[in-house]
Amino acid sequence: MLWDEGTYAVNAYEMYLHGNYLVKYYNGVPEMFATNPPLVCYFQVLCFKLFGPGELAVRLPSGLAALGIVLLFIRFAIKEKLGMDFATYAVLFLISTKGYVTYHVTRNGDLDSVLIFFITGSVIYFYKLLEYEKIKYLLVFSAFILLGFFTKGIACLLVVPSFIIYAILKNKILYLLKIKQLYVCIFVIILLIFSYYGLRELKTPGYISFMLQSEIGRWYTDGAVHNHPWYFFIQQMYDRDFKYFIYLIIGLIPFWFILPKEHFFRKYGTIWLLSFVCFITVISSSKTKLEWYEAPAYPMLSIFGALGLKSIISYVNFPRLTNYLAKSAFLIFIFALPFSEIIYANQNPEISWHDIHFGEALKRYHKLKNVPRKFEMLTAGYNGHALFYKMLYNDKFNYEINIRDITDNIGIVPNKVYMFTHPSIPPYLRDNFNYEVYMDSGGMMVVKILSYKNINKVN
Repeated sequence: MLWDEGTYAVNAYEMYLHGNYLVKYYNGVPEMFATNPPLVCYFQVLCFKLFGPGELAVRLPSGLAALGIVLLFIRFAIKEKLGMDFATYAVLFLISTKGYVTYHVTRNGDLDSVLIFFITGSVIYFYKLLEYEKIKYLLVFSAFILLGFFTKGIACLLVVPSFIIYAILKNKILYLLKIKQLYVCIFVIILLIFSYYGLRELKTPGYISFMLQSEIGRWYTDGAVHNHPWYFFIQQMYDRDFKYFIYLIIGLIPFWFILPKEHFFRKYGTIWLLSFVCFITVISSSKTKLEWYEAPAYPMLSIFGALGLKSIISYVNFPRLTNYLAKSAFLIFIFALPFSEIIYANQNPEISWHDIHFGEALKRYHKLKNVPRKFEMLTAGYNGHALFYKMLYNDKFNYEINIRDITDNIGIVPNKVYMFTHPSIPPYLRDNFNYEVYMDSGGMMVVKILSYKNINKVN
């Protein structure tokens, strides 16, 4: 994709080619747009080494992280003796949530799917730490926090206020304060984080300033490009991303309140409901709001919803076969429509930006025989998408592709071959040039300029 995924893909490709594992690069210069730590980039580079550069390698970490959350759900269900029916409900909630199975999250090579895995794991193991008071859970919890930070910086810490509140509600604050290993874990996490930022600043002076503006400045900067009302995320969940389940979750909250504390819905649901409320409150306070920022909330809501669903179904008693059929019909009624909509949306994506079609253009062009492999790719401004595919085809298929920005000057001349997707170029060509068409497919064109039609007409 054009923006974040394209940038991250180029970062990984350059790290793969040049072996600089501290500084991410974009088009040969240190990356100052995507200032996040490099953990996902490492995962992508590893996939490049295992499977070769390409879309699969870029996106596989996101897919595996989504699978990892499913496995976390199953492990949580088994260890807490909640049953596989609970795990099934939780997974169905999650994979039927449009705001989770979507662009920028599990469907692309962005950072968010991996981040969500670490946030979800941190909630699970903080609960286990307070419930069972075992140091091994503190170590696992600390690892999830550390790896979450090296995935997307402070984003993994947005759920931490809920941990403090939950510890207060459980009367476990004094227990936490007395754990000596907690202070060691905090010290190690801070040391590793500061060491990384210090080394990166030494290698690329000014990085910390860019990072602070990117990660912290977005919370208070007036006039942010993606500025929306405080209720933006709730509205989006209601209108699109969680619209089929939001009323169910709202209806489960009073049910959760009236149950006795020892009921499993109350016992396990509290930390997930609290995590959701804290997380959505924190991100809603940011000046910058992007539609996928809410995605870490969906595993929280999925587990809360699954617990509620299990508790409701537990009150229904039918004979065994009737019970099985009734549950199956009920689940199909709840999940079939939202899941089918997700399948349809991802099989029929709405991609309107012309500059996001270079990958498809190159795939189609590569199937043609006896066509030039040396040409210029004409883009309009920044395009990480185009740069990734240029690097991929030059490296993998021996093309000689250059990219040129035509924002200020189209600059087409005879005796050169051009690939373009911008809708303003074809009429410009027809008016001013004689040319040979190698490919014309859905607005994606490759042409060779033969001569000027009127040399006095062209600047």
